[in-house]
Amino acid sequence: MRFGVCWRLVLAIVLLILAPIALLLSVYSSSLQHSAQDYSLFTVNTSRIGSHLYTELSTTLKNCPPRSKKVYIPGAGAIASVITTGASQILCSLRNEVETVVADIEQNVHGSFAQAFRLHDFYSFHLLSVCYGYYTPSAISNATYPSPGYNVTGCSNLSDKLDIQPGYMLRQDIAYSDVAKIVNLTSLDWPPKLDEQMKTLQSTFLALLWLDIIAAGVTCCYLCTVVTVIFTYKNTIAALAVWLGIPTSLLTISLGSLATYMRHKAVAVVTELGAPVGVAAGGGWAFIGLLWAAFSAESLGTVLLWLAQRTTSKCD
Repeated sequence: MRFGVCWRLVLAIVLLILAPIALLLSVYSSSLQHSAQDYSLFTVNTSRIGSHLYTELSTTLKNCPPRSKKVYIPGAGAIASVITTGASQILCSLRNEVETVVADIEQNVHGSFAQAFRLHDFYSFHLLSVCYGYYTPSAISNATYPSPGYNVTGCSNLSDKLDIQPGYMLRQDIAYSDVAKIVNLTSLDWPPKLDEQMKTLQSTFLALLWLDIIAAGVTCCYLCTVVTVIFTYKNTIAALAVWLGIPTSLLTISLGSLATYMRHKAVAVVTELGAPVGVAAGGGWAFIGLLWAAFSAESLGTVLLWLAQRTTSKCD
């Protein structure tokens, strides 16, 4: 076998080894708990959930009049003055309490309202599980820490139906906390429509999972065919391997496109419907990068195999 053909085949094999590794990593990324956050399909940020309640109350009370001076108004007017002044003082006192609570949250749980309600700061959705944890050192960006880090504290397997509704995870956290009797999603103004919209994406999520597994399997078969070419090097087998590479690459590009759509749709739904209650979504780029990297490796490997096969055909 000529050197020019040999190095192309070896490089093609290296690329085709990397492709299924990338595909399988995207499926089982949550098993790497310390780096799981980097390879999630999307992440729901709930660290500021409930902050709108304090903001609304503070806004309502910000025009609370200062303590009134005692003014004597004879007759019924005196009673009205006392009632009005007393009510104003109560509201002002309430405003101070609200500001104290917010300041306490900012200081003790590092800007995370979620922790005050016994919730996690984020929930990262993977193909087989959801991971959760807290932002470090603070849930909000500042001059010292412009980009908060992630402390993944655990991962849970998704149900058989692959339930990707954020509200389900929040209910689970509240149910096992010490505030279950006084806090629920209704009291936090959680929008039911958000979970309804996410439920419509579950079939797409399931299709993405199976397509990823199938793509990894097909790529492994393609790799075995290319390895056979190196040891036997028959032109017919090389041609077969080239033709097998085309549907393999098409399958992977379909997977990457579906994952990109799924990520954008999920982030858009959560951000649009969750913004009023302090919830947002993002992430997923490393996961999508794995899929497109797998497609690039398969495509380049196929091209190299085709060049090797073409060179050999001319020599023959």
